[in-house]
Amino acid sequence: MSAPGRNDPCPCGSGLKYKKCCLGKEAASPAVFTPAERQSALEHLFRFSRRPELEPAHAAAQEDFWVGWMARRSEDELKEAMRLEQSGTAYLEWFVFDFRLPRGRTVTEEFLARERGRLRSGEISYLERMRLSHWRLYEVARVRHEEGLDLVDLWTRERLRVQERLATRQLIQWDLVAARVVLGPAGVPVLDGVPYLYPAMARSMVVWHRYGQDDLHLRRRDRGDAPAGSGSSGQASECRGARGDP
Repeated sequence: MSAPGRNDPCPCGSGLKYKKCCLGKEAASPAVFTPAERQSALEHLFRFSRRPELEPAHAAAQEDFWVGWMARRSEDELKEAMRLEQSGTAYLEWFVFDFRLPRGRTVTEEFLARERGRLRSGEISYLERMRLSHWRLYEVARVRHEEGLDLVDLWTRERLRVQERLATRQLIQWDLVAARVVLGPAGVPVLDGVPYLYPAMARSMVVWHRYGQDDLHLRRRDRGDAPAGSGSSGQASECRGARGDP
């Protein structure tokens, strides 16, 4: 992937020109980490998250994490889902990076406050970048095979280029994915953690919630995939049905 020019959009996704945002920051900052430092930082963090003192936080977090899904599933289905390795990893990442403890900090922020002195610089750099990240919903605007993705943030409608190889073999244009985008070791946005691909049947419901009925109908019509008679009332029914509402 070629380096951005001074007047190109900054690869961090800020919307500013590269020269007015991250140009020079990579060289001036030691915020570089190796794959081994990333892995060891996560191991230390996850071990910290399993301390007995955080058991009450886990109880509250698990209820928040699973509540929407539980409403439409049996107890046996919930237990089966919680046993899946991917589900456990997704929950743990959300718990350490997004869930707020009673004092307002995330688990990552609490860990850095207590254990920073025992960590290597690369481990700290990685966790500091992850500390600023959040799960967000993106639409795949373009797939650059074996290179990366162009994503549109469905909250801000900003477009960003992400360096990613594996996902280019699995995703296609218009897919919706919940993912965590962070600056990688080279200062280029990358996907980190376990992304979640929304099923095709959930697309209308998700976009309807974000943009409203009329905007969804226009987006689908412009792409040529709006079925006959798919007015806003039909989309509302589809939305309610997907959520399990009566």
